[in-house]
Amino acid sequence: DSHAPPAAVPGPATHGSAWRALDAACADVLPNLFPGARFFEVREATRRRVEAVLNNADVLGGGRTLRLRVFGSSANLFGADGADLDMCVCPADGTPASELPPAAEVCRRVGAALEAAGARDVAVRDTARVPIVLFADPDTGLDCDVSTHNPLALRNTALLRAYAKVDGRVRGLAYVVKRWAKARGVNSPSDGTLSSYGYVLCVLFYLQTVPKPPILPSLQRLDPDWPGPRDQSRPAPPAEPHPFDESREVKLRFHDPNERSLPELRSIASRNVQSLGELLAGFFRHFAWDYDFRADVVSPRTACALPKANKAELDCWAPGPHLAIEDPFETHYDVAHVLKYPKHQKIRKEFMRASRLVDDATRGGGDMATLLARICEPPPPEDEAGGAEAP
Repeated sequence: DSHAPPAAVPGPATHGSAWRALDAACADVLPNLFPGARFFEVREATRRRVEAVLNNADVLGGGRTLRLRVFGSSANLFGADGADLDMCVCPADGTPASELPPAAEVCRRVGAALEAAGARDVAVRDTARVPIVLFADPDTGLDCDVSTHNPLALRNTALLRAYAKVDGRVRGLAYVVKRWAKARGVNSPSDGTLSSYGYVLCVLFYLQTVPKPPILPSLQRLDPDWPGPRDQSRPAPPAEPHPFDESREVKLRFHDPNERSLPELRSIASRNVQSLGELLAGFFRHFAWDYDFRADVVSPRTACALPKANKAELDCWAPGPHLAIEDPFETHYDVAHVLKYPKHQKIRKEFMRASRLVDDATRGGGDMATLLARICEPPPPEDEAGGAEAP
């Protein structure tokens, strides 16, 4: 039965050869998956150019200077060469959003300034939940967007960057998992499967909860003064109004590693000596067989699985057997909400397939040297729309 969990528990004696094969394959492919210096140089030059255009057009009014800050996959250290350039308008003097023109008006001004400067395919979406301007940069061809009043996106980007800096295996595992998901056709929210962001959150959660000892902590639970003693006189940071939903609040604080805490975090992570190949095999096995999709919610914020029943009560999440992922800051939001049961089953079967290939390789099932290539092999066309009916 291909859907029955394997009886053997992986260990160096049984799976060591497969782990080493995956290590070698990851070492071969990761240099081509990681973006090079050119990736960041092109995006920074584009950001500066667009920032100058918007300041010359005085889009914030009153001669107020703005700064464009990059967020998302172009800045969080998990992006690939084809990543869009996501930018956010921020007043250089820190003026609060309540004292700026409305976000929709700023976006209309941004759109007009970009069109006048020769940007291509400018689309102003000023009635969106987060008003945004989409365009193509005429010099580089990059797909770009500019939003405003968007602190959540900036904090989310900073959080992912912080996790990426703790240990090199974090980025390595995330990039290989993203390559696998894209190749196997389970990385497209528009098709009802999981986003790259969702897979990155699953990787963080796995590294927090499964390897022994853990490689990552929850940075949102670490005190700002860690590893020093907590300042007892400082009150807990208050929740802030949600920038787009007046009925909600968000807590944007997390421990951003500094010159004192980053070496400590890296030292703690280094106590785990599992290789990238072993962690990759464990990631597939965990979400194929061990994780309880019906009962649990993936939560990097807490570094533990949250009960789905609690999320149903607190945030009105619909119960169901499919993957659920809590956003680190918008805790009411399920990053995997696009998944319907058939697509969830498709993704889980892909986890099972990858885990089975690792197990089979230890029993002589295929060439070890091609194990990662077979795991990431695109499915035949007739399988791409596969799924399972809801029970």
